[in-house]
Amino acid sequence: MQTIAVQQNNFEKRATLVVVFWGIASFLLGYTGAFNQIPDPFFGATVVLILFGLILLHQFDEAFRRFCSAISMKAIALFHAWRIFAGWIFLSHS
Repeated sequence: MQTIAVQQNNFEKRATLVVVFWGIASFLLGYTGAFNQIPDPFFGATVVLILFGLILLHQFDEAFRRFCSAISMKAIALFHAWRIFAGWIFLSHS
């Protein structure tokens, strides 16, 4: 039982690091204008592939599903709160 808890803890740490680095990378790429250099169809396809990959991961990986289920709604709402400001900046500069 302890081995499962340690494995879950390691998975949570890795998933948290991936989300943090993904967020930082997305911010920096957006800030520097790198996303503007990518053709629209390729950018859209990349977004779809990432979402499809996450859906498949959730469907077939029990550890990932448990990790997702363990996240509180408050944490999810706080994580997405930045989108309000990102949307405001997007609308004010377009």
